Amino acid sequence: RAARARRLIGAERAGAAPGSIAATAPAHVVTTVLEEDERMQEHMRDLGFSARRWYREVRRSLADAVPEVDIDGFLTIEPWSQDYDDAARRVHNQSLAVGSFTMSREDWNAGRTYFVPQWSFIAVDRSGDRARVAGYLRSARYEQDWEALGWREGYTDMLGVLADYGGRGVAPALLTAAMRAYQRDGMEFAAAGVDSDSPTGAVDLYRELGYAPTQGSLLYALD
Repeated sequence: RAARARRLIGAERAGAAPGSIAATAPAHVVTTVLEEDERMQEHMRDLGFSARRWYREVRRSLADAVPEVDIDGFLTIEPWSQDYDDAARRVHNQSLAVGSFTMSREDWNAGRTYFVPQWSFIAVDRSGDRARVAGYLRSARYEQDWEALGWREGYTDMLGVLADYGGRGVAPALLTAAMRAYQRDGMEFAAAGVDSDSPTGAVDLYRELGYAPTQGSLLYALD
């Protein structure tokens, strides 16, 4: 299949205009493998694929106390506001890992079917003359899944923090604000999907706040 995919890419490039994006852009063959499927992972490595990204679901009970997080004095965690919506999109694009896709305004607005503004927050830096968005958290309510899960949960769909604010408690402060919002609305668990470019990656952030990994998969790619 890998050889066939390479032939298809070659054929598509051969038919593209010289110098066009289709003819020159990097191409990858990608597939996902469950984290516990070691046999398939070995098979992918034998084919020349390498693991590029790790995806994990994490969850924590909201019956446990939500920790207090210290945050820089000029930074505040504020309720989601339409005034900061596009600034949050720009933070999302600037905080993405290399190789990830940026989001246009249309993409950003399209992914809102399950978006819950009252569970979502903005980190704002007010140290200068103008407020600056340092990070954001968007939450979702996947109520259609609750019966199968057996509980009610708030889900952190998207989380981003500018590199300038790394190590200043912004991400933990956003997550704990969301957890308290979930609690207020009677949710039993807080959950999130974690996407990183290393086996541990952002999971460590969630572990420190009481989350535990529940399942995972790996993205394998062949250049």
